[in-house]
Amino acid sequence: MAEIELPPKYYLTYYEEMLCFLEAKCPELLSEGEQYFIQSFRNLPEDARCLFLRMLNRRGRFFRIKKFSYPEIENIPAKLELLLSQSFALPLENTPPELSMEVFEVFSKAELLAFPEVKALDTKGIKQLKKPDLVSLLAEKTDITTLFPRLGKEELMVMQGFEEETEMLRFLYFGNLYTDMTRFVVRDIGHVKFEYFDESQMSAYFGSRKEAEEKLALTKLYQYFREMREEVEPEELYAELDAWLLNLQELTEPAQRVLDRLVLKMGRFFERQTMPQQALRIYQTTDKPPSRERQARLLHATGETEAALKLCQTMMQDANNADERYFAIDFSNRIQKKKRLKSTTIFQKEADKISIPISFQYQVEIGVLDYFYTQEKEGAWVENILWRGLFGMLFWDVIFKGDPETIHNPFQRGPSDLRKPEFFAKRESQLHKQLKILDKPKRLKEYLDKTFEEKNGIMNPFVHWFDELPTLLDTLTSKVPADPLKKVMLEIAHNPSEHTKGFPDLFVWDAAGYEFIEVKSPTDSLSPQQLQWLEFFGEVGINAKVLNVEWLPEE
Repeated sequence: MAEIELPPKYYLTYYEEMLCFLEAKCPELLSEGEQYFIQSFRNLPEDARCLFLRMLNRRGRFFRIKKFSYPEIENIPAKLELLLSQSFALPLENTPPELSMEVFEVFSKAELLAFPEVKALDTKGIKQLKKPDLVSLLAEKTDITTLFPRLGKEELMVMQGFEEETEMLRFLYFGNLYTDMTRFVVRDIGHVKFEYFDESQMSAYFGSRKEAEEKLALTKLYQYFREMREEVEPEELYAELDAWLLNLQELTEPAQRVLDRLVLKMGRFFERQTMPQQALRIYQTTDKPPSRERQARLLHATGETEAALKLCQTMMQDANNADERYFAIDFSNRIQKKKRLKSTTIFQKEADKISIPISFQYQVEIGVLDYFYTQEKEGAWVENILWRGLFGMLFWDVIFKGDPETIHNPFQRGPSDLRKPEFFAKRESQLHKQLKILDKPKRLKEYLDKTFEEKNGIMNPFVHWFDELPTLLDTLTSKVPADPLKKVMLEIAHNPSEHTKGFPDLFVWDAAGYEFIEVKSPTDSLSPQQLQWLEFFGEVGINAKVLNVEWLPEE
């Protein structure tokens, strides 16, 4: 493929595309400050806008202008003066105290060691210090803000202006802080292919300013926790986080999802710090897996056995996923001393065994396929890609076009409600309608082959593209009856984030029939997700089993 060359000021085009989208789709979400920024930005000369975006797209807040080299921008010093005059860039002396240490990130360790203030420290072993430690020592021994006048005289350094406004604009567009403008580049140079969306049918990521502000605040709290857990004592960090949780009001749904992830990280952290009561308190603020499992373990460990059993009973009645379901059964039995073995262990122990050469020790699935080849059977190592592939190909339009309100920018790999209960609820009739094609084998094959030809390489959260996929899908749909196929597809659709893993390793077939096989070496154990699918396959009439492997010694 020929290298695609972008125009010199491609990034300006991309940024304007983002601004226009926000103005068209959610003008009511833009604050006065953000509207002022947009208008002021557009009033700048083109090269000044480009210089600002070059800073915006670079790493960090502070910049050494002598490091700038952009051929498409004429007279960078003059453009910088204009940016400084309108607060798009801020002089070094305007640096807030809490950001002062970040200034030194733009210098190399060798440059820092050459600072007169560092040389004056005369500290033993200073040259062996890592850069962050060197900066910390400088901050400890010196008022580092006093260095700014000297640095400013020696070379021009600035801080990016309108930081809060530009951050929120990007957040409103992408819905997170980790995605940046490089998505536009990736799209246009063809490294990643995205499904085409009609922009007129797209909607804003957030339904209200409150949703955006709350999710942004929770995202920053998440970042704060990740930083502080390395820097402060666990007890001090817990006290701060617990006080914050106590004062927490009911959150909007986007923010709540971030909080759920944060709570799981926080709970696990305090468990590892041997703070069980604190961990339990944190876990009890969410039901997202594995929160209830961790709660049950902590309750039992701290002597609250009845509470642990009650929680297990709740999980058995309404499990969020396979891990919760089997954990609740097994842990309840263990507490009551009914059964010592896990459900997965019992199922695996009752499975068939075969012996294959130990030369396949590190590629056991290949060894089992070789075993079936000697029995004149065909097979493929498919794991999750076959069933996920059928789901993604069969429901392509349902996934991407089923609800326009879940598409918010041209770079989405899937709808924004993919991990929410609404995914199935909003598309139920469309899913059932599309499933009817499974009753018509010839039409189904034509549809899957056409979808593969037209969509090959486009990002889909379920499809792993490879040349043999159409042939394997044809084999799958010709061997497995339509009714069981429909039930598997609907089971995935009810919870795509949980029900797209744990499928058997191998698909084996011959003229007489087929089997799905979960391969287990002597050191491998069945997972809850694998057991759940094996049981489900049994219920709907799909041939599937576990096959335990024993090693044949080398001859």
